[in-house]
Amino acid sequence: MRAGDCGVRRGLLVPLALVVLWAASACGRSDGNAAAAAPVPADGDHAAAAVRPEADPPSLTPEGLPEDLPIPDGLKAVLVSSDEPGSTTALFTGDLDPDDVARSFEDGLRKSGWTIDESKGGAELGLLARKKERVASVVVTRLSGKLHVELGVWQPPTKSD
Repeated sequence: MRAGDCGVRRGLLVPLALVVLWAASACGRSDGNAAAAAPVPADGDHAAAAVRPEADPPSLTPEGLPEDLPIPDGLKAVLVSSDEPGSTTALFTGDLDPDDVARSFEDGLRKSGWTIDESKGGAELGLLARKKERVASVVVTRLSGKLHVELGVWQPPTKSD
């Protein structure tokens, strides 16, 4: 394995985790179950209920991150990007302990109404979380001795009238 392969592999971890979690959450819904799970308006307008978003998109911080994603104190944003509406990826660094950062993300997400679907320890600490239709992935590790945090948030596109 070449030296650069490890960084490329880790850089793909967040998007891959988001795709896997999204695919798992969509299983069994192609037969119309997703619309059936949504509340049906009293007037019987099923089509309108199926295309309404569950909630307004979250407000963004000045850095471009959703406000309901608590970022632990001491992390410095290196890159924040949003290639499509509702999706955000961010890279952070800092002088913190990876275990403390992972624990802070998990606790902060729970306090902000996120459900933790999976949390994993080891050399790369990671977690997958869900809030309504949104999915977040956090990977915390050390690269070349420095703290490296990857955050990804995905929200399904909303259909407009």
